[in-house]
Amino acid sequence: MKKLQQYILYIPIICLCAIASSEAQTNSILVSIKPLHSLVSGLTQGITEPDLLLNGSQSPHDYHMRPSERRLIQRADTIIIASPQIESFVAQLQTELKDKRFIALSEIPGIKTLPARSTDNDGHNHHHDIDGHLWLSIDNAITFLRHLSIVLAGDDPTNRDRYFQNRDHLIKKLQALKQQLGDQLSPLSNKPFITFHDAFQYFENEFNLHNGRFVTINPEHKPGIKQIRHLKQQIQQQQIQCIFYEPPQIPKIINILNENKQMQVWPLEPLGNFLNPGAELYFQLLSNTAQQLYNCLNEPGH
Repeated sequence: MKKLQQYILYIPIICLCAIASSEAQTNSILVSIKPLHSLVSGLTQGITEPDLLLNGSQSPHDYHMRPSERRLIQRADTIIIASPQIESFVAQLQTELKDKRFIALSEIPGIKTLPARSTDNDGHNHHHDIDGHLWLSIDNAITFLRHLSIVLAGDDPTNRDRYFQNRDHLIKKLQALKQQLGDQLSPLSNKPFITFHDAFQYFENEFNLHNGRFVTINPEHKPGIKQIRHLKQQIQQQQIQCIFYEPPQIPKIINILNENKQMQVWPLEPLGNFLNPGAELYFQLLSNTAQQLYNCLNEPGH
């Protein structure tokens, strides 16, 4: 009888543990790319750790899911992405996984969006798409944190104050970073340069870099002869001396455009693929982007 009473006493404890375990698993967060994962990591610091889907040099433009990544998706309750223009694979997931909550940066109220630029040189956007690289605007990062802090605090009221404290701390850091980078880049506002992939429009717009050009709107698409000819003309006429590629490899087209060796070739990468994931990555990514631009464009004679 005594053993039976002890067993009965254990039942509520076991049940409570099971409930606590279940509650701990109800807000599993998965983030698609490193810059957004960094912001979410800072927001949830001391509460939970979000999972990262693309942890490496995979491009979200031509992403092919592996079994381990499929398991991360199945386990997640909330999946955070930049935009359908970047993570095109998500549309199918939303159809398949209707029990998951998807949050797209591009769909958050107050996010500033810019139209995708065209390579036909007539200044028009024929695809009517937005440019999906929204995280390269610090203003957008702040709007994202404000929105997500309210969502997560609603999911987890016991940690409400911690979410808001983390948010306020991050916003102060981001505002200081914007001021610092603005001061650093202000002398370069009218200096022309070329990027391989048109991923930096939001950064250019935020820091008044007016003369950025690009080779292709998608790193998987090769530019046509007309685009190459037009860029060569611009390089000569405007004496462009800086061209930026996405590491690790310099695309052949960069060498074609730089056949006279008049330009410096520098790496510039929008996803932080070569940085360690975590709360500091976003700040490192934006600082590195500014520093690479500054290093090349501030050279004497540029």
